[in-house]
Parts: sequence; structure tokens; C-alpha cells
Amino acid sequence: KRYGITRDLTDKEEKRIEILHDIEKMYSIEYRRQHGQFATPYELAEEIVRYGISLLQDETISFIEPAFGTGPFCSAMRNISRLDNNCLLKIVGVEKDSLIAKQVEKIWDEVELYNDDFLSMQPIDEFNLLICNPPYVRHHYLQSEYKKKIACLIQEDTGLEI
Repeated sequence: KRYGITRDLTDKEEKRIEILHDIEKMYSIEYRRQHGQFATPYELAEEIVRYGISLLQDETISFIEPAFGTGPFCSAMRNISRLDNNCLLKIVGVEKDSLIAKQVEKIWDEVELYNDDFLSMQPIDEFNLLICNPPYVRHHYLQSEYKKKIACLIQEDTGLEI
């Protein structure tokens, strides 16, 4: 209610929250900090998704969530598109953690879920909406080779040197 949004929990959202609590118990706080695994609250996800949809020129949505976790943005997208009569063509999620990916694929049967690192995987399709809350990981938790690899990919794709 913090954002003035009321919601009606669907079965999938309730199951998503259960899985989230299981994951939070499974991993230590230090592990989650090193991997940036902190969930976006549903209410915030809903507000961000509403804003993202408002920027679209089209009522047809092809959506990707590249740091999927338990899928808070996916859950919000499903609920909002159902309520607002938007045509949700495709939902794709990418989750790096194989244990989390295995847990969430049990509930998100309509999601094309990839267990991969979004930053280094091959492009999979075109989307008109990408929403995520990227993992916040202090750079010294990342291996030097990984940072170099990502910097090279960014330079190849954008011409920007970081």
C-alpha cells in the first residue's frame, strides 16, 4: 500500500512469494549480497511496470525481465496487462542462478525462461519492453576476467569504453 496501489494476489503471486521466502532462507545474507540477490517488492514492480507500459506506443507487449529472480516484474506485468486489456504476446525471463531458475519454472509455465547470464548470452529475440531491477553487486565481488569480458561486450555493442 506504500505506493497507493491495491492488489489482489493471484495464485501465482502467492506461490512466487513462498518461493522468495524459501530462497531467502536457503542463501546466507553474505551470499545474497555477493550476488546482488535482493527482491523487488511487488508494489514497486507494479509501479515500474505501469510506467514502462505508459511509454509504449503499442498495446501489444513483448516483455523481457533479464534479472528474473522470482519474477516480480513478470507477476506485475501479467496482472496489469490482464486488468488493462493489453495484449501480452511474450514474456521472457533470464535468471543466472540455476537453483532459483529451477524453483521459479514451477510456477511460470507461460514464461520462456533462460538459465543464463543476460550480460553475456547471445541475443534471443526483439522486445518492446525490458524491465528489471539489476543485481547491485560491489565491483570487488566480481572476478576481474568477468569485468573485462563485459567491458568488451559493451564496447563492441555500443562503442562505449568503460
